[in-house]
Amino acid sequence: RVAFEFAEWLREFCPFCHVFWIHAGTPEGVRDGLMDIAKVLRMPKENKMLDRVRIWLETPSNRPWFICIDGVDDSKTLLSVTSKPTARIRISPHGQSSPVLDLPRWLANCPQGLVLVTSRDRQTAAKLVGGRDLFEISGLT
Repeated sequence: RVAFEFAEWLREFCPFCHVFWIHAGTPEGVRDGLMDIAKVLRMPKENKMLDRVRIWLETPSNRPWFICIDGVDDSKTLLSVTSKPTARIRISPHGQSSPVLDLPRWLANCPQGLVLVTSRDRQTAAKLVGGRDLFEISGLT
């Protein structure tokens, strides 16, 4: 609920910012969220769509953006996203191919964006933010 309220506040405060939401309970949810970003950005459908999303997020001259990666209760979820349900291609920041999409590394290379990760598991959240600010909100169910 807090993440949703923040996203709504951001839309009002910064109407020129892109606000994206990724449901991260499963690798497919993460992949679908990234594909939704491609649709919002009106990217042509092609094999390298997720790579194009990464490049867009990394490009400082693009509009500012916010992504909520919601419901990451297992860090392996973000580390096991493939570019297609049947593909075994990793889109890495350096364009190298390997089995999975490394979303945490992607987003670490995007200084003009803001990423909020929600998780019920403190260890998973700490692993994903890699030493950055971690805020715990107690009493929410």
